[in-house]
Amino acid sequence: MTRELVEIHDYIAKDSPQNASNMVGRLLDAMESLDQMPYRFHVAEIRGREDPRIRLLAVNPYLVIYEVDENRKAVHILRIRHSSQRPL
Repeated sequence: MTRELVEIHDYIAKDSPQNASNMVGRLLDAMESLDQMPYRFHVAEIRGREDPRIRLLAVNPYLVIYEVDENRKAVHILRIRHSSQRPL
């Protein structure tokens, strides 16, 4: 996840360091909010099948793909990707 945030920041910072910092801040805030009600977002469809453990959090224009681990009462960020990239 850290690598993806750095890549997002670096890409946006080429045009605007301020916008890059704002976007990363929005992503971090959204991911931190998953501690509260992690099931509130859509179930991910992967290769045509839904997986109830994997969810999608939209932080326009990015998607945060995460897994809810009920045993550990934790959320694991699997990937952050631009919404224009090919489907999961």
